[in-house]
Amino acid sequence: MDRLGFLTRSQIQKLHDLKSARNANRILYNMSPYLNSFRLHENVYYLNKKGREMINSNKVMSRNMQVQHILMRNEAYIFFGCPKKWGVEEAIKDAQGNVFIRPDVIFVIETNGQERFYFLEIDYMQKMINNKKKIEKYASLQEKGLLQRSLGYFPTIIFITTSDMRKQKLTKECQRYGVPHQIYTLDEIK
Repeated sequence: MDRLGFLTRSQIQKLHDLKSARNANRILYNMSPYLNSFRLHENVYYLNKKGREMINSNKVMSRNMQVQHILMRNEAYIFFGCPKKWGVEEAIKDAQGNVFIRPDVIFVIETNGQERFYFLEIDYMQKMINNKKKIEKYASLQEKGLLQRSLGYFPTIIFITTSDMRKQKLTKECQRYGVPHQIYTLDEIK
């Protein structure tokens, strides 16, 4: 919970293979002295002061506008098999050391003994013009070839979005700029 920030009951259930909702609720009830919760479409949990003290964490979470964004990011984390390398908001820098772009997540999936990098972007209430600008930046990064020289390929950009219409628009923009991409709606990865 400390690593992911906010988690819904169903996300906790999936992460820890708790089988039934009843079992997950029982465990969460037993952990209640260490957790705060609030209700969105289902209960959302995060560590309270006592919980942070128990695990020696300084990461204070508070309910804000980013909760839904974080929950969508956590759905992606579960969908992609809980990658060991999961860097939230890590910067990609240019040759001069300036921040070029900051994906929501940079993660690695190992397949057949080979690691492959991916950029994850969460599209929750983002203006489409901002998504287009990000895609343009990725296209520019791909054009410069910096990552291809070090990795041998350009990482795939994965968007998680909220609707089929937004998925179509994002797909069109990624194709327009020729960036490798995978685009999913939240319903497709749940």
